[in-house]
Amino acid sequence: NSGVPQTVGLVAACIIGLCLLVFLLVRLATSPLRRIIAQLSLLQQMDLGQVQLFGRLSALSEVATLMLAFNGLATALKEYRKFMPESLFAKDLTTEEADEEEDGEGEPSP
Repeated sequence: NSGVPQTVGLVAACIIGLCLLVFLLVRLATSPLRRIIAQLSLLQQMDLGQVQLFGRLSALSEVATLMLAFNGLATALKEYRKFMPESLFAKDLTTEEADEEEDGEGEPSP
């Protein structure tokens, strides 16, 4: 019965192939999402000088749409920033510390 080992080998090869395919598909989706998240964190900090627009879009249409929306948002924020005072974007630790004290976060808990 040499057919049984061949069948087991074929099934094992199919399982390995499917696992590889799933891994590649997951990577195809998560890799651009990680890039978007990194760029969004720069936008959150208003570090617009470091923000990079996406040139090459994802093969997945939903992710590509998200990338295009991000590009539009980043471009608009860069344009609006030209008209805003730089003091709005300066990192001032004394202001942040004062805000924390007003919120009660700077005081130790009893």
